[in-house]
Amino acid sequence: MCELRRVRLTIQALSLSIITVAVCLILLGSSRLKAADPLEAYHNPKPEPLDLVLPMPCGLTMVFRAVSIPLPERLSDLDLRLGADGQDPEGFIDRRHRVHLASSIRAANLSESHRQAAIKALGAKADGQIYLIGKYEITVGQWKAVTEGCSAIGPGSELPKTTISWFDAVSFSHSYMDWLLKNHRAILPSFENDQKNVGILRLPTEAEWEYAARGGQAVDPKSLETQSFFPLLFGGAAADYGLWVEGTRSPTAPGPIGQFKPNPLGLLDMAGNVSEMTMDTFQMTVGGRLHGSHGGFVVKGGSFRDSFAKVLPGRRKEVSFFGRFGSSRSDDMGLRLVLSAVNVTGGDRIERLTAEFLGMPPVAEPEIGPDLSEEGDSGSGKESGSAVILNELIAKSEDPARKTLMVSLLNDLKRFNKLVATETAADVQNQWRSLLYVAYGIRDTSMRRNLAVNNIRRLQADKRKLETDLNSRSRSSSADRDKAADTIDKINDRIEVLRGDIADYEVSLKNQFNYYKVILQDIVAYPSSVVVAQSSEVLKEISGDDSHSQSMARCYDLVARDVKLMFGGHPAQIKLENVALPIPEAKS
Repeated sequence: MCELRRVRLTIQALSLSIITVAVCLILLGSSRLKAADPLEAYHNPKPEPLDLVLPMPCGLTMVFRAVSIPLPERLSDLDLRLGADGQDPEGFIDRRHRVHLASSIRAANLSESHRQAAIKALGAKADGQIYLIGKYEITVGQWKAVTEGCSAIGPGSELPKTTISWFDAVSFSHSYMDWLLKNHRAILPSFENDQKNVGILRLPTEAEWEYAARGGQAVDPKSLETQSFFPLLFGGAAADYGLWVEGTRSPTAPGPIGQFKPNPLGLLDMAGNVSEMTMDTFQMTVGGRLHGSHGGFVVKGGSFRDSFAKVLPGRRKEVSFFGRFGSSRSDDMGLRLVLSAVNVTGGDRIERLTAEFLGMPPVAEPEIGPDLSEEGDSGSGKESGSAVILNELIAKSEDPARKTLMVSLLNDLKRFNKLVATETAADVQNQWRSLLYVAYGIRDTSMRRNLAVNNIRRLQADKRKLETDLNSRSRSSSADRDKAADTIDKINDRIEVLRGDIADYEVSLKNQFNYYKVILQDIVAYPSSVVVAQSSEVLKEISGDDSHSQSMARCYDLVARDVKLMFGGHPAQIKLENVALPIPEAKS
């Protein structure tokens, strides 16, 4: 019996040992599987058929999405107004401004697998210009795979890479490009008759980044101009699309990539998590354009430390390349890459561009801006005096060489006139938009001033009632009188604060109106026919039925009146009180 019990105990011990060894082997096996796994969840947690994938060291990948610029010609570019709406005091940082976007890649330049994915993603829009942008922020794992080696990849690899300088980011793209050229050159874009160049990885320009962040070709073009965020095509609230400070949500560190919903292009973490570097130097935004002074580099998208207002696609931040103690780095700043190409170098690019440039059709538009014609009739729609003279000389010339030269000069003149006309029209549109937004700001500021005025009147009425009650309550207790007196003191304090606010509003109104008059002086420097024509284009942008469009339409009426006064030579009739909301009369 004892022997049988001993055998049973031995079998139980042996079974327990076998189970223990098996568990250890399972755990070890799972650990080895995890270590040998391509870490898909670290760099493409939500793989989709429309992803364009580039290989990386250590079995990792970098995933891109195709962005379409729906323009077939190489010399055409997309005219956009990017930046943020509003009239905040720091509008010179990220106010709406005019930019142009284009790309030198076509779907035909992509490798076979990428070309098919791009065509499926873009459909008919695959015929135009395209560029590729990273679906995710660069992760710690991807960074280590390129810069340190496979053995360095470990826990935390799914987090975005931060605490790096702009120069580190450029160096990373350099090292990754070198690896691709050595190991997977055939997967990079290539170009007909060009044995020298391939597609190149780099930081995105600000325009490339923001166009993609807003949804690019996947959204209605009007929303690019009017919406502050991208359309929520996948439902939910804005907070479902990124990591930032929202209500009780106050993150203390960035989260893993790809944990939120994608934007309309399928890009993730374009709002919040970590801010992202761009290739561009920072320029201020003044008068609807970029100012001439170049500073640090532009950072987009905001981070987990920012509020929703700071992670909107149009917001931008300047970061210095160097601080006092070295190159700038931050634990909430990372990057993503784009795949682009050279413009004119290599192959027959120059010949093709030259043919396109020379093939631009003659322009029958009037010359605008500085009057280049003898007639000076900038609104006639006829050819300029210079063009007429050249045509006459061409018709009379019997020298073929001279005739050819004059034809070339005539075409150059027409192209120049077209460029001047196009740029002038765009400038006038921007002046109209600036006037509308300044008028909107004046009315908003005057509304706030009027609200403060009404609050003072209400408080003064409350104060008078308390004083009357206090005087009539001679037999009231001392405590009641003290309480009433204390309330009167608080009302007096609040009135003083409001009076200070009103004084600030008045200063702001004066400054805004002075800027308004400066823009009016600028816009009347253009021919009135051009100003009228471009006003119609701007009016189309605010033709909606929403409250904002209706407010802007009211501002348009005020601006149009003042523009007419300027052209009529009556600037003295343009007054602040005709733009601002009047202070309401006090009720008797």
